[in-house]
Amino acid sequence: MYVNVYSYLLHSFSAAAYRQLSSFFILPAERTLQRLSRNLSRQEGRVTESNYLQLRSKKLTNHENLCILMFGHIYTAEKLSYENGKIIGFTEDGHVARTMLCFMVKSLTSYYKDIIGCYAIRDLDLETLYNYFINAITLASKYFNIIACCCDNVSVNRSLYAELSSKFGEKLDHTALCPRVRNPVYPNSQFVFTSTI
Repeated sequence: MYVNVYSYLLHSFSAAAYRQLSSFFILPAERTLQRLSRNLSRQEGRVTESNYLQLRSKKLTNHENLCILMFGHIYTAEKLSYENGKIIGFTEDGHVARTMLCFMVKSLTSYYKDIIGCYAIRDLDLETLYNYFINAITLASKYFNIIACCCDNVSVNRSLYAELSSKFGEKLDHTALCPRVRNPVYPNSQFVFTSTI
């Protein structure tokens, strides 16, 4: 069993190195590794909805419950790790992750802040970001009064802003982004979408 796991980790790190080592050592065939990978547990380091956020939000006063939803992505090493019998580093669709997309709530009037989601993804595009954003804003809006969203100014975030504006806000003109977008979860409220730049 361990030979298969270590072989799979080596192959995911460098297929060329695996082929070279296969000529010197008896290792499972690449086709065997592909077949095994379908059965392996693909765990993602995601913080899921729990009583934790509910308990934390109940300890906040009404004005402390005014929060910003912040999000961003970081690039990670493209590799897998084996911890406690699980292989970590896969995306939901079975690829090796290259990016972590993280969402965080931060109170405007207190020191409260919490990460509400971290997602391992292969490539960050508009559709992926939009789906995770809607999930994050839905979760955050259950427990907090989200009045603003904050992110950096990379192109995929600008595309998300344009998408949200076209679906839930005012039309964009060529010179500026509209300052407000309707909250997709609670259409009667609006939040401000800001950039850190």
